[in-house]
Amino acid sequence: MTWLKKLMPVLLAAALILSAVVCCAAEQEVQPELKSVSEIKASVLWTGEPPQSADTYYIVISADDESYPMPEGTENGEYRRRVEAGQSVLLPQIVYDKVGIYTYTIRQQVLSEENANPNVLYDETVYILKVTIYQDEETGHLLVAVALRREASGQKQDQVVFINERLYTLTIEYRYLNGDIAAPTVYETHHIGDPYDIPSPDIPGYRCTIVRISGNQPARDVRYIVYYVPEGPATIGSAGYTSAGDCME
Repeated sequence: MTWLKKLMPVLLAAALILSAVVCCAAEQEVQPELKSVSEIKASVLWTGEPPQSADTYYIVISADDESYPMPEGTENGEYRRRVEAGQSVLLPQIVYDKVGIYTYTIRQQVLSEENANPNVLYDETVYILKVTIYQDEETGHLLVAVALRREASGQKQDQVVFINERLYTLTIEYRYLNGDIAAPTVYETHHIGDPYDIPSPDIPGYRCTIVRISGNQPARDVRYIVYYVPEGPATIGSAGYTSAGDCME
């Protein structure tokens, strides 16, 4: 039995080492591996100049399921990031600790004192963010695959871009030389570059200073005044008469 007494310290040490290894393994198993999605660039751009109204722009991220991870700072199921018109921001990372497929929507929200600017088309594009977390078969590490697409077209994107469009007005007033209204005012809203071709109305006994107004809408509001003068040579050179009418932009 002498050999057994000599072996006991060795067996006891081995048991302690094995116990420590098992304990550490158990502790590692309850610590989930974390995987994050890289920051995504988001921009709010404009066609034409942004309006002077006090619009506030937000990029909003919403999860398709309330159990999905969301960025830090999320409130009431939405993450909202303010962005200035014409600028870009980086949306925050989303951290995952288990395998799964997670889907989100990204949209623009505009807050205005008047709720909406009548001369602006706000971009209502919705982006779909699909995050796939899977496990590497060899290492057991979590890996991530990210797909960002437009909801309507399904076309893959590498960033989120909202393009709001400023519309501009064409106003044509028809007046007599004394300033009285000769015909109803034309008021149209156009995209930049839209063509217009508007004949002046006929008024018996009068002729107009501009027979037709045509062109393409510039990146500004345009206003014309077409004057009507009595027919006959005596009216040439009368006060307020201009051969081409007045254009005030």
